[in-house]
Amino acid sequence: MYKCIKLAGLLAVLLAAGCASVSVQTDFDQDADFSTYHTYKWMPPREDRPDRSPFDNDLNRKRIHEAVDRELAARGYTQAETDEPDLLITYHMGLQDRVEVSTYGYGTWRRPYRREVHHYKESTLVLDLIDSGLKQLVWRGAGTGVIGRYDDIEKRINDAVTAILKDFPPQ
Repeated sequence: MYKCIKLAGLLAVLLAAGCASVSVQTDFDQDADFSTYHTYKWMPPREDRPDRSPFDNDLNRKRIHEAVDRELAARGYTQAETDEPDLLITYHMGLQDRVEVSTYGYGTWRRPYRREVHHYKESTLVLDLIDSGLKQLVWRGAGTGVIGRYDDIEKRINDAVTAILKDFPPQ
């Protein structure tokens, strides 16, 4: 019986982690006139960052660029053909170890609480949009979610970018 409860608890934690949605936060410059922005260009990546996440690699960089390009194109933005875009875009990625503890049982002196400990990785993707003329950040969106298996990383990146840019441009 105990093994069934233990297995059910572990399964619930894994399913919750696997189906977890992306938690999004955005911020923007209230004085920026987003109706004047029509073109953008990606800033070159900084390869020398010592805090670079292991998920920040060429494969995921391409996936992030494609997802952002697709979302911005759907909103009428185009990549600049010249070196003078309205916006510059860059991203940052972080990875953090997390622990979730589930407690269950009766908690009496005869039967103490049971605990299950689940370790997982949580990633944060931050998108920064910079006014290229002013060289100032005008919009930032961050999405945080659980990193799953490598075989579904593309879907997770697409879902994260869609969620982050859901309310862009701000009204």
